Amino acid sequence: RRGLHLDSYRAVERVDNHRVEVVPGAAALKQTTPDLQLWFVNLGAYDPTSMAERHHFGLVVARSTAAAKASAKRRWLKGLEQIHKDDLHGVMQEPELDDLLPIDGNGQWHLQLTPLNEGVDPPDSPDWYGYGLI
Repeated sequence: RRGLHLDSYRAVERVDNHRVEVVPGAAALKQTTPDLQLWFVNLGAYDPTSMAERHHFGLVVARSTAAAKASAKRRWLKGLEQIHKDDLHGVMQEPELDDLLPIDGNGQWHLQLTPLNEGVDPPDSPDWYGYGLI
């Protein structure tokens, strides 16, 4: 497509005190944290002094859609109003669809989350940003 581009990217190695690894093969039945998943969350909110909607998106480790959304809302867009999960599927979204999706692999690889007892999660800063045509 004309204009298809990247705005930024970053390597993801640690989220919410969990090491994130891409492992070859389908997910094993018994994992270190079988009930936890990595989630991509996109939130929107409003600043009463601005006409523009603000956004924050990122990754969280959680057990469910509701827990992922709650975790993101507790941490992001502080001081803004009407924080909400943005709809990424467009106007005709089916009600049974949810735009908060777990990231779990494709059968040829999977993500492995391993709890970490020490260290600090890195900031959400990009490793690269700009306008990179694809």
